[in-house]
Amino acid sequence: MGALPKRRYYNIVQELVAKLSDEETQVSEIEKPSNRPFWIAGILVGIGLIFIIFALYMLLQA
Repeated sequence: MGALPKRRYYNIVQELVAKLSDEETQVSEIEKPSNRPFWIAGILVGIGLIFIIFALYMLLQA
């Protein structure tokens, strides 16, 4: 009696084990941090420095 339910769910359990052990679904790949905030901050700082240099240039020309 107990053998029938084991056989019926064996394939489902094997699929779940395969999905959980798949390299693409590992936590390290899912939670990989993004470098986008650092790029945005660098661009904003660069624009700010260009503005300051331009303002000083304009003041010295006057």
